[in-house]
Amino acid sequence: MNAKNLIISIIIGLVIFALGGVCGFFYQQQREVPQIETQNAQDNSASKILSSKIISSIMASAEVSDIVGKNITLKSGDDSLIIKISDDALIHSFVVPANGKTPVRQTAKFEDIKKGDFINIKIKELSDKQIVGGVVTISLAQTVPTK
Repeated sequence: MNAKNLIISIIIGLVIFALGGVCGFFYQQQREVPQIETQNAQDNSASKILSSKIISSIMASAEVSDIVGKNITLKSGDDSLIIKISDDALIHSFVVPANGKTPVRQTAKFEDIKKGDFINIKIKELSDKQIVGGVVTISLAQTVPTK
């Protein structure tokens, strides 16, 4: 095959490639884009979802910045949230065993929660729009020593 035929073949290939791209572009423009149903958009408000019996709880995780009575203020950056902890809340913490292995979960008391602790709280919105915490986990503050 001489150079002239090779160049002509390459040009024909590029033209076919370009035509395929143009056809594909126009094909995509003509397709119908499926529309998202918005009929029940108001039924799916955050308030309704959080108070649903299907959702048992969601998690709030941040550093404790204040404790007043049974109200814990969580803070993360510029965001803060006050959560009332229910009287029957389960409270857990993690401790490192003496052997320095995997931390072990233990039952704790509300009084064990301190400012600066990083905690996870399972929260639920009640029917009266109040948020209440039912399970609190105090994260491990210290690191496991390395050898």
